[in-house]
Amino acid sequence: MITILGLGPGEAGLLTRQAWELLQAARVLYLRTAIHPTVGALPQHLELRSFDSLYESAGAFGEIYDRIAAELVERSSAGEEVVYAVPGHPLVAEATTRRLLALARERGVATRIVAGLSFVEPVCAALALDPLEHGLQLLDALDLIPQEPRTGEQRTKNKEQRTKNKEQTDNKQWATDDGQRTTDGSWSEIQGVGLYTPPVLPFSARSTTGASHRRSNSR
Repeated sequence: MITILGLGPGEAGLLTRQAWELLQAARVLYLRTAIHPTVGALPQHLELRSFDSLYESAGAFGEIYDRIAAELVERSSAGEEVVYAVPGHPLVAEATTRRLLALARERGVATRIVAGLSFVEPVCAALALDPLEHGLQLLDALDLIPQEPRTGEQRTKNKEQRTKNKEQTDNKQWATDDGQRTTDGSWSEIQGVGLYTPPVLPFSARSTTGASHRRSNSR
């Protein structure tokens, strides 16, 4: 059995009760990434095993996700009760879940999903809007950027620059001369919200938030 658990959007208090009870009962927890605020508040007895090292050693992101899925399915097939945790909700914009579920079905390995809050709910709460009313669409920003194998420092820098350029282009499309977000049609609810220019940070597709972590054995 492979249990895929959602860690929620950041704050540990947003973990579901079901997720917390499962974490208290588990011995080993596999993490797609330990760069998540909730990791620091996990039960102390857990042995944490993150896949962060793959982001430094593997090539394209698809290769990383395939390797994660293959290892977890292999461990479950060998008799281990696998608990795998991801940021947010396992079925909302989480590529490893899709690949893991597909491979598990192919190999006859049982799976279950333990839900978590995704990033969508806090965003809707902050903007005070109902996503269904405005036809919410979700896109992975990485799907909008041509992908190249990440085989060295230069390729990483190139991807960082492409990401920065994409952000700057999109910001210009949405900004008006006074720095306010354009307010037409379905965007009227956020009229007057200042346009946020994201800082240029070292590129990471692991999590939308960064935090220190403990007891993590990088794989």
